[in-house]
Amino acid sequence: MALRKLRVIFTTRSVVSEEKKESRTDKLLRILQVPDDFKDPTLPNGLFSHSQYNSWLICGRAYEYKYVTKYATPEYVATSCGSAVHSGIEHTLVNKMAGKIVPIEEGLELVAKIIDEKAKLIVDWGVGGDDEMTAEKLKAKALRLYRTFYVNALNKINPVAIEKGFAKRLGDVPVIGYIDLVDEQPALIVPGMSPEEAATAPVKRVTVDFKTARAKWSKAQLDTNTQLTMYAFVEGTPHVRVDQLVDLKSGPVYHRGESQRNAIDAEVFVDHLNQVADFVRKGIFPMTDIGSWACNVDHCSFWKLCRGKKR
Repeated sequence: MALRKLRVIFTTRSVVSEEKKESRTDKLLRILQVPDDFKDPTLPNGLFSHSQYNSWLICGRAYEYKYVTKYATPEYVATSCGSAVHSGIEHTLVNKMAGKIVPIEEGLELVAKIIDEKAKLIVDWGVGGDDEMTAEKLKAKALRLYRTFYVNALNKINPVAIEKGFAKRLGDVPVIGYIDLVDEQPALIVPGMSPEEAATAPVKRVTVDFKTARAKWSKAQLDTNTQLTMYAFVEGTPHVRVDQLVDLKSGPVYHRGESQRNAIDAEVFVDHLNQVADFVRKGIFPMTDIGSWACNVDHCSFWKLCRGKKR
């Protein structure tokens, strides 16, 4: 496959109005007191992220449309559900970290409100979800998933950080991101341990990512997931975990998938991330394979601008 090579220099637009709302990224950089020279003008908006890295790996052309050309993308069924459930989880854990357990009804109300707003923006209900999906079915699904988290997961989590933002240079690449959860768990579980003994036992910190999915991750997926590798490296802990809300036909279930990372894992990931960022700097955006799961109208927002034009 021939690669299109074009040297691209990206610039960040200056703020025209003082009343312009501060972006989430700018707020993070301000809070972390990140110096101005942290940004790289040869990258889109001067920064990189795991989302960008993963997007380029899935399809370089789709990456170009999204991050360089900046075509608007529609709201999808699956992403709407996951986003709403994630917001409910975040609200609940922020309160737990502050010493308050919110009633389940409060979280359900928040999830329902977010789904109602997102449903208005969904253009094609057959894209990224069930062909027979409707706004009411989507809301019911999101509420089931949140309820499953509240009943089965909330009492097992001891949050020390929620949506923890970071800005760190990985190799030559300025990277920003948000860790869903930093959880404090017993370092060693001994059967028959009394509550008093458990309270004084050693603990470990685990970086956690929340996912909604149709199937439980395999051990190979857990052990090689690059997002978890990045989190472990940034947070400085080998312990990582995916907390999944798996939507089975028999009903949603909560599943914890635990893994570890070491220095070699981090080094390999950082090297590869730098390679991908360098392709972006050079304007190299290869299309994914024709047979890729991502190259179709159901999974690509830009299908009709790309291979879909010929169909």
